[in-house]
Amino acid sequence: MASPSAPRAALDMDVVTELRQSLGDQPGTLAAIYRKFLVNVAIHLNDLRTQPASMRAATLHTLRGSAAMVGATRLAELAQRLHAEFRQTPDAPIESAIAALERELDALRAALAAHFAPLDV
Repeated sequence: MASPSAPRAALDMDVVTELRQSLGDQPGTLAAIYRKFLVNVAIHLNDLRTQPASMRAATLHTLRGSAAMVGATRLAELAQRLHAEFRQTPDAPIESAIAALERELDALRAALAAHFAPLDV
């Protein structure tokens, strides 16, 4: 368990282990789940860029839930913070929020690549 001052990992390995066990230890299926998640995140980021401001909080809420389900804890936490901000101020500029999400997504991709290197995630 990480200490309170230690930064959280981009990928919660406890969640990865739970997913792996629930799938009967089928690494190809687990990798497919993460591939699909990454595709969906790209769709959500594109939606944030193009959708009306009034819909952004809902997109961030969806992103938060999806990220939490696959153990992308930091991405989920960031999406939750942004969700709260955009509920309060729907017309706030989205560019810096998208940039922060993309940085966190890059960290997640690196963690996935390190963990699933042979599976090409």
